[in-house]
Amino acid sequence: MTLLTNQWHTSGRLAVGVFLVLSLLILSACKQESGRTFEASGPKTYRASVVTVQSRDVPRIFWSPGMVKPVRTVQITSKITGFIQRLNVAEGDLVKRDALLVEIDQTRIREDIDVAKAVLASARLTLADAEQDVKRYRTLKEHHVASKERWSKSVLRRDVAKEEVRKARAVLAARKKDLTYTRLVAPGKGYIIQKFQNVGDMAMLGTPILLWESEALEFEAHIPGSVVNQLKPGQNGEIRFKRPDATVMARIIAIVPSVDPVTHTVTVRFSLPANAAVLAGQFGHLSIDLDIQKVLTVPVHAITEQVGIKGCFLVDEEGRAHFRSMRLGPTWQEQWIVLTGLMGGEKVILDPPPGLRSGDQVTYE
Repeated sequence: MTLLTNQWHTSGRLAVGVFLVLSLLILSACKQESGRTFEASGPKTYRASVVTVQSRDVPRIFWSPGMVKPVRTVQITSKITGFIQRLNVAEGDLVKRDALLVEIDQTRIREDIDVAKAVLASARLTLADAEQDVKRYRTLKEHHVASKERWSKSVLRRDVAKEEVRKARAVLAARKKDLTYTRLVAPGKGYIIQKFQNVGDMAMLGTPILLWESEALEFEAHIPGSVVNQLKPGQNGEIRFKRPDATVMARIIAIVPSVDPVTHTVTVRFSLPANAAVLAGQFGHLSIDLDIQKVLTVPVHAITEQVGIKGCFLVDEEGRAHFRSMRLGPTWQEQWIVLTGLMGGEKVILDPPPGLRSGDQVTYE
C-alpha cells in the first residue's frame, strides 16, 4: 500500500513539471510574436480600360408573356349519321391537305339514293302523262269538244307534276351530296392532335371525331390597352423561348379590336418563322420596341458583383476605384440600361481586374 502511494505521488509531480515547462514555452513564444511588427498592405495599382457614362436614345421595350398556338384548329365532325368504317390516322400524325381521314359506312345512303331515283322516275312518268293530257284537252277545247274547265284542270295537274319532279331531283341531289360526307378529309397540312371516336362507333351529326391543328404556328400575347395603341400590324418583335433556348423574330399579323373586360388587355397575334423549333402550347417572352427614350447605359462588360450586389467600379479624379451598386433595366445592344446609381459623365472600368477593391489606384489612357 505504501509502495503504491509513493508511485502515485511521483507520477503526479512528473505531470506537474511537464505542464509548467509547456506553459513557459508558450509564454516565451507569445512574447516573441508580440515583439514582431506586421506592415499593412497598401492600395494596389491596376491598369484598365475606362469608358464614360453617356445617355443614349434607346427604344422603350415592352415585355409580355405569351403562348404559341396553331393558326387554325378544326374539329373534324360528321354531317351525317352512320357507323365509322375506317380511321386512317392516329394521334400525332402529320397529314397533308385533302388527306382521307375518316370513312363512314355508305350502305344507308346508297339505299336512300336508290329510293330517290325511283321517286324521280315515277314523277317524270306522271309529268309526261300530264303533259299529254294538256295537249289533248287543248285540241278538244279548240274544237269545242272539251270544256275550258277541263283543260284548266289538266294544266294544273301538269304544273303539280313538274313540282314533284323538281322536288325529286332535289332529294336525289341531297342524297348524292350525303355520299360525299362519308369521306372526311384534312382541311390543310397539320397534325392530328386528338381522336374522340374509333372504328365501329356511331358518327352523329356535329359530333367531333378528330381534332386537327395546322402545322403553321403563331404567337399570341395579351397586351394592355394603354400599350397596344403604340403597336401596328407589320411591326417586328422578338420572342425568347427557354426550351429550346432560342430567340426568334416575329411580326404582328393581327390586333384583335376588343378589350377583355376582366384583364383590360387586347389579344395581339404574331407570325412565327416556318423553321422555328417550337411547339403549340409553349410559353415564351415577347419584347417589342415602343417609343424612344433617353437613358444612361453602361457596357455589359463593366458590370460586376460584390458580395452578391450588382454594380460597377468608378474611377474618381485622383485615379482611385470605387464600387457602386446600381439598379439595372434590360439590356440593349450590349449595353445595360441604368435605372439608378450612375450619373452622366462618370467613368466606369471595363472588365474589372480580379482582386480590384475600392481605394485601389487605376491607370488608364
